Amino acid sequence: RMNDIIWMLRTLLRSVDVVEDAAFYFMPEFYMMAILNMYRALQECFPQKALMRHRQAPALFRELAHFFAKHICNPLIKSIDVKDHILQSSVIFVNYPQTLQALERLPEIDCGNFMSSIVANYSKANYVHLSRMLIRFWKGHGFAYRDPPEYYNKRHEVLLPGVLAGTAMYMSVYEIEPNPSVKYQNLFSTFLAKGEN
Repeated sequence: RMNDIIWMLRTLLRSVDVVEDAAFYFMPEFYMMAILNMYRALQECFPQKALMRHRQAPALFRELAHFFAKHICNPLIKSIDVKDHILQSSVIFVNYPQTLQALERLPEIDCGNFMSSIVANYSKANYVHLSRMLIRFWKGHGFAYRDPPEYYNKRHEVLLPGVLAGTAMYMSVYEIEPNPSVKYQNLFSTFLAKGEN
């Protein structure tokens, strides 16, 4: 089953990736929601270690990282529900070392776009999700590292609030020890120092 989901997820990711500019308006929202739902299914229905050790995991994480970097606050996406689900899934994506590493290994321009989207849309998008991502980039690097040891390496139900009433969702997250991202800390600092966005 995991192989089937990964195959379908990668097929959809490649299909969405080739859609550019005005053609994006004609792409069914179903594609975006299917990607997010399949990613959630992989996270919640299979052991985390099995997913991380899967032979296609590096390629899958690279493609997902590109997807999130490109669409995290994409103005071409008009559906608030789709935008919200992308933000919710992005929070989970940066939570794990392997997926965060895939995000850090993107080309510099994609990393810059990802961080500039977060900075530019902080006051416009659901700031709860963006705040969780920023905290994740710093947690354990002299910041917010006071959780007891027994908190880690267990699944926790995390409430991810939605923009619209009734769109909040619980997601099962395997909480791992802090894994800060110096790369995204530096990008964030650079954008703030330049006064961009």
